Amino acid sequence: MLLSSLFALYAIVAKVIFHQSPKGFTALLLLITLLSGILLFFLGVIGEYVGRIYEETKGRPIYIVARLIGRENREGSSAPLSANFSERGTRT
Repeated sequence: MLLSSLFALYAIVAKVIFHQSPKGFTALLLLITLLSGILLFFLGVIGEYVGRIYEETKGRPIYIVARLIGRENREGSSAPLSANFSERGTRT
């Protein structure tokens, strides 16, 4: 899109100031490059959307609670649940 815009600016300046238009199919070239740029931009937006959906469907929590305070564990004691786990999350 940027290159198409720069070429359009060049074509306008060449026509207005120098009274010469660039050789070839200027309008067709500008139209194709501008629409291709817009298409690629929106393809990137859709890619970001699909990527975020993919990350969301993994079902991973946003954060992991390191320890619980004041809750009873399965054995019935009032010790924190994290007392049974080391820092890496494995049972000690």
